[in-house]
Order: sequence, then C-alpha cells, then structure tokens
Amino acid sequence: RSDLLFRLRTFHVQLPALRERDGDIEELAFHFLKEMGRKKGEGSKGISPSFIRALNQYHWPGNIRELINTMERSLAAAGNAPTLYPQHLPTSIRVEIASADMDRPLEDAPSPALEDAVPQSPPLSLHEVRERTDRQYLVHLLAYTNGNIRSMCDISGISRSRLYALLKKHNLRT
Repeated sequence: RSDLLFRLRTFHVQLPALRERDGDIEELAFHFLKEMGRKKGEGSKGISPSFIRALNQYHWPGNIRELINTMERSLAAAGNAPTLYPQHLPTSIRVEIASADMDRPLEDAPSPALEDAVPQSPPLSLHEVRERTDRQYLVHLLAYTNGNIRSMCDISGISRSRLYALLKKHNLRT
C-alpha cells in the first residue's frame, strides 16, 4: 500500500556493517550452521577456531547475506567432514584473507642491521617458489581428500581438467 510505504520511509534504521560488530560473526556463523543442519535433517558440524579467525579477518562487503552464502558453500565443501576448517571457505575469501595477511606489517620481527640482512645463498626465482608452493598444496590436498578428485575440486576451486594437468605436471597420483 502506498500510504504505508510513505510512512515507512520516515524511519531510518542505521545498522553497522557486519565487519564493525565484534563477536557477531562467530555467533551468526554458529546460528546459520545450526539452522542449515536442521533444515537438512543432519546434526550440526563443528567449527574450528582457525575457521572463526578466518571469518573475522574477512571484511564482509555483502554483510549477512554473504555470510549465509559462505556458510552454505563451506558446508558443501566440507562434505562429510565433522568440522569446518579454513580450507572449506570459498576460494575468493581465502585469497583475500591471504592477501591481507601479506600486506600487514610484521610487528614482532626485529629489524636486522644491514650487514645481517645479506642472504647466505641467492634467493629462488618467483617461478621456483610458485612451483614448490603448488606442489606442497597439491600434496596436502591429496592427503586431506584421500585422492578424491571431486573433493579436491570442491575444496580448491580448481576445475577437474586443470587439477589433472597440475597433478601430471608435478608427477602426483591420486
């Protein structure tokens, strides 16, 4: 009704963004997890402390709707796992959290003198570091999923064909 809409427009409710409400993210995550388990007729999964830390590090531009979507996707990625871990988060969120961590200054690291900062061996090329990191990630992913390709694709966000290509490149077998 237009007269009701006109009256409602006079009320302004200011709610802070989800990222500004300390403690709410954890409570909401547990609430939505419980509700999703109830709707599916399953018991509720557990949430690891590292999963909660990751949720708190993310800035949540989509507020509650994005949190709900993230919890649904994490549940799907977790499959039969009894507990949610950061690797169950969508790839875009994990990447943003990792990027934020890299941008954060190291507060506790002592600043060495210039003479002490000279490395004893030449640094690896960026390509070599990437190759080693990719291989370590794939080995960990293989171990975690017991070689289940579908689970590996769900957790990593990598397509099946790309996953097979990476496994072949690094001489890894499922």
